[in-house]
Amino acid sequence: MFIVPFFRYTIWVKRKVILVTFLFFLTLNVLIWSFVYLGGHGKLKVNFLDVGQGDSIYIEAPNGNNILIDGGLDRKVLSSLGNVLPFASKNIDIVIATHPDADHIGGLPFVFDNYKVSAYVDNGAKSDSVVYKTLDNEIKNEKAQRVQAKAGMRIILDQDKNIVLDVLSPYMNVEKVNDTNMGSIVGRLTYGSSTFMFTGDAPINVEQNLVKKYGASLESDVLKVGHHGSKTSSSEAFLKAVSPQFAIISVSLKNMYGHPHKEVIDLLSHLEIKTLRTSEEGMIKCESGGVKVVCK
Repeated sequence: MFIVPFFRYTIWVKRKVILVTFLFFLTLNVLIWSFVYLGGHGKLKVNFLDVGQGDSIYIEAPNGNNILIDGGLDRKVLSSLGNVLPFASKNIDIVIATHPDADHIGGLPFVFDNYKVSAYVDNGAKSDSVVYKTLDNEIKNEKAQRVQAKAGMRIILDQDKNIVLDVLSPYMNVEKVNDTNMGSIVGRLTYGSSTFMFTGDAPINVEQNLVKKYGASLESDVLKVGHHGSKTSSSEAFLKAVSPQFAIISVSLKNMYGHPHKEVIDLLSHLEIKTLRTSEEGMIKCESGGVKVVCK
């Protein structure tokens, strides 16, 4: 007559042991991943997201401050962000739109829908496109601080470690420019001796102006190749001035534009610049502790 109660008690004990064991390993797992995250958090992280035929770059400083440059064409940016943002984080300090073309801002309304954005930076150019109007409404609803980028502006990402994004372009009144690519925000990110050059879709004549104005000061470890590898960007003079170790091309496989163009790939090869494409590598992750940059 005591067999049934004993049997039930044994099952209850086993279930309790299983539950305690599960909770122990769950807690241990969280602690381990927290340690891994914090342990690697002395580094600047620059992730070139795989968003298809478009641009999107997620930057995170050692202090946790972050910037998203462009958002690709559509909601693909959300899945890529989910792979690089810390677990449960829903905050982005600054969103930068290099220019109002759809393959750069198309995904940003989805970002505003899913993340708390503190500040929005663009070049001041307006557009009649549906995606621009949708994004404009999202920014207003979010009540994000809105800032117009101009050459000479500095964005301090990490004051203690002196991580700074310097805006090099636009240097003209973008409202008077017919080609939206001309007004692309060009920025150079610095951490110690590590440097990254972000070009949006800036064409060759903008590159020429930058070379004339800054010369060898453009030198950077990593170059986000202009306009997805189009021959309208990446002049030899500019590539030599930047002299990057890595050239990153954000592009989709077999796109209708034929990007990256053969002329650009051949020139990068001739200059012995290691070239990585999101169409082949997927997301490309770069890290720096302030000295050496590693991209993979």
